[in-house]
Amino acid sequence: MSDTDYDDHYDDGECWNCGGEGRVNHCIDGCCVDQDDPYCEYCSKRCDVCNPPTKEQQRRGDELRQILADALAESLHTRGGEE
Repeated sequence: MSDTDYDDHYDDGECWNCGGEGRVNHCIDGCCVDQDDPYCEYCSKRCDVCNPPTKEQQRRGDELRQILADALAESLHTRGGEE
């Protein structure tokens, strides 16, 4: 059976992760700054499935991860020297 012959009647064409909204919500109940906004800037993020980061966003993310890794390594090294 080829992919073109397969008909998934459960697939409505929307993203399985966000339902076609383009954003996903990760709010912790009772901790949201704006509980009336389901996609507030603190609780939601871009859906990586249907709205992946651009190359520029990926590059910036990689740079930030490296900065954090360097800071953590320096902190651990400094902390280890004091013991």
